[in-house]
Amino acid sequence: DPDFWPAVVVNHILGGGVLSARLFREVREKRGLAYSVHSQLMTYDHAALFSGGTSTKNERAAESLAVIDVREPLPWKRGPSAAADQPILVLENAATWHSYDRWNTIHAVFSAVVYGGGNRFRDSVEFLGEIFRELGGPRRVRYFGDLDPAGLSIPRWACAKAIALGLPPVEPHSWSYRHLLRLGREIPENPSSAGDRSEPTEADLDWLALPESREEVLGLFRAGRRLAQEHLGWRQLQHLTPDVAARTNAGGA
Repeated sequence: DPDFWPAVVVNHILGGGVLSARLFREVREKRGLAYSVHSQLMTYDHAALFSGGTSTKNERAAESLAVIDVREPLPWKRGPSAAADQPILVLENAATWHSYDRWNTIHAVFSAVVYGGGNRFRDSVEFLGEIFRELGGPRRVRYFGDLDPAGLSIPRWACAKAIALGLPPVEPHSWSYRHLLRLGREIPENPSSAGDRSEPTEADLDWLALPESREEVLGLFRAGRRLAQEHLGWRQLQHLTPDVAARTNAGGA
C-alpha cells in the first residue's frame, strides 16, 4: 500500500513518537492536562485503523479533548462556470450530495455543492472560508437536509457559528424543502437521532422560513414522522427544472 509509510510518518509526528510528538507537547507539556497522550496506527488484512487516547482526570477530560479535536474539512465539488457567482449548497447526506452534484452539472444553480456530513457540519462550518477562497470570495450559503428536529437543529447551530466567525449565514434552500414536502414519503422518526424531542423548537422553525408550511411541519413531527432528504434524490431531481427563484442569488427562497 503506497499510503502505508506516509501514514506511519504522520502517526509518529502526531502522537506515535510519544515524547517528541505534537499531542504530547500540546496536551501535557504546554497545558499539563494529561499524564499521557498518544496516537497509533493499526493495520489489518482488509482495512487500517488510526486511533488515539489520553489519560486525564474526569474534570479535565473535556478540555483535553478540545485540544486534541481536529475539525474535518468539508468535501465539495465546484459547480459549472455558468454558476460561478451563485450560492453554494450544503447537503446533510452523502447520497443527496451526489444527486445534487449531478443535477447541478446540468442546471448550473450552485457555484459549489458541499457535503456537510450531518452533525459534523456544526463543528466544521469554519471550512466554508476555505471553499470561499477557492471560489474567489464569499457568497450565500444554502442548506438542505432531513426534515426532522435533528435535521433542522444542525443548520441552525451552524448558522450561529458561521455568523460568529464572520461568515455568511447558513440559510435554508427553500426550493428543496418545498419539493421534499410535496414528494417525500413520511417515515417514523429515528429515536436515536431525535433524542427526547418530538417536535422542533421555535428557533428551528424560524430558521426553516416556510411560514406557509409551518403547521404541516409541526403536524408531521407531532405525529412522530419525518421526511428524509433522500426522497428528493436523483430519481426525482432529474425530472425537476429549477424555477427562476432557484437560479437567482436568492438560492430558491
